[in-house]
Amino acid sequence: MGALLAVTVAGAQDGAAGTLPLPGLTLEAAALAAVALGLAAARLRGAPDSDAGVLAAPAVLVLALAATLLPAGWALFVTPDDPHWAAAHDRWAVLLAASLAAVLWAGREPSRARLARRPTASGPGAAAPGLAKCLWSGKI
Repeated sequence: MGALLAVTVAGAQDGAAGTLPLPGLTLEAAALAAVALGLAAARLRGAPDSDAGVLAAPAVLVLALAATLLPAGWALFVTPDDPHWAAAHDRWAVLLAASLAAVLWAGREPSRARLARRPTASGPGAAAPGLAKCLWSGKI
């Protein structure tokens, strides 16, 4: 996130770096990072063996492009001199909070009760029990 701000400030022309609203840009960068983490964590919760970054990175880009299509009253990307700057950054703060809540939800351990209620494979087409289970039960 610091690198993003450094590139933004370095790319500013004609002394504009001093007029950049760094707190607002930091909020935007933090919200986008939290969205990426939230998407990756949710993907890992659904399929622990997956490569969550493969899904999260393009999803953040698609969501950022979709955010540019929002109507003016809901716009996230506005210029600092726009009258909707404060309202847009209120929406960025809500997006950051929601994304962090998603990270916390997806990162928590499943409860023991849920683990105990998971159905076991039985019936036609079910996988055969493992060797250790067969040995332990004396069925071999």
